[in-house]
Amino acid sequence: MVPRLRLLAAISLAGAIAGHAQAISTTGLERDTRGDRSWRLTYDNDFFSATDRYFTQGIHLEVVNHALRSLPGMTLLVRPSHARIRYGIAYEDDGYTASDLKASDILRGDHPYAGTKQLRVFAIATDTLLPRRYASVLTLGLIGQGAGGAEIQTFIHRHTGNTIPKGWANQIRNDLILNYEASVERPLARLARTLHVTAIGTARAGTLSSAAAIGATLIFGRNDDPFTRVDVQSKQRRAFYAYLAPQGQLVGYDATLQGGLFNRGSPYTIAASDLSRLVYRQRAGIVFRSGRRYLEYYHSLASPEFRGALAHRSGGIVIGVSRND
Repeated sequence: MVPRLRLLAAISLAGAIAGHAQAISTTGLERDTRGDRSWRLTYDNDFFSATDRYFTQGIHLEVVNHALRSLPGMTLLVRPSHARIRYGIAYEDDGYTASDLKASDILRGDHPYAGTKQLRVFAIATDTLLPRRYASVLTLGLIGQGAGGAEIQTFIHRHTGNTIPKGWANQIRNDLILNYEASVERPLARLARTLHVTAIGTARAGTLSSAAAIGATLIFGRNDDPFTRVDVQSKQRRAFYAYLAPQGQLVGYDATLQGGLFNRGSPYTIAASDLSRLVYRQRAGIVFRSGRRYLEYYHSLASPEFRGALAHRSGGIVIGVSRND
């Protein structure tokens, strides 16, 4: 197992493979609930940044419980025998649109309309001796009309008095989502319980997204060392901190822009030659944890992902409840 993990870490940190990540990720250290069992709901929308284009909305629901360790697909995840491992399952809906929702015709040089539904199993393994943290995710889902992106956005906009989108008839067509992602994170610096700095490398491959990324996470505020074992005191402590997570990505494939790998019948996609191969992303947020409760507000930024695109911003809220066995 150790050689396998070293190889995976080397691939991730070197950026050897070439993407657009799943829109919502909750496996990073900055979002650690410190709980053996938990549920968490994330709602992401570019309404928080006063835009309405590109990645426009995401809803993510996850459950963590050791009883999930026997689910199909868990054996494919990174699970070192000497680490503390948390097992989870998640469901996610994401929607992407062009920048002009009133246009019914295809807008060349703009983002394709796309909807996705994803079901994930994931494992988060924390090795307190090295120390290292390994997160791996296996995703199965659908991109296309069957994901219901048009219906979801139209329903929300109709009931909130916003512009009804007209371009969903041109959305990316139905195709399979099958993706695998693994990351390794290690500490770089620590100042008591006030400052934690980590480095992270991620590799991702599949029909939705293929990419490699390297980045860092800075956590500032009242928070226990996330690489230590959870003791009785840390279960009861309050945590309140801010974080910044910058990341550089080397992009290989992005189905939300280029269409699915198997169904090439989409009416409009972005050509591979127009894709931005290097993309900068960052997320900044504030987290409050008290007992079982988890609350977060964050903002995300991404540099242009294709020729002629604009930088994109969105924001989100996360609520959750966790407990320790």
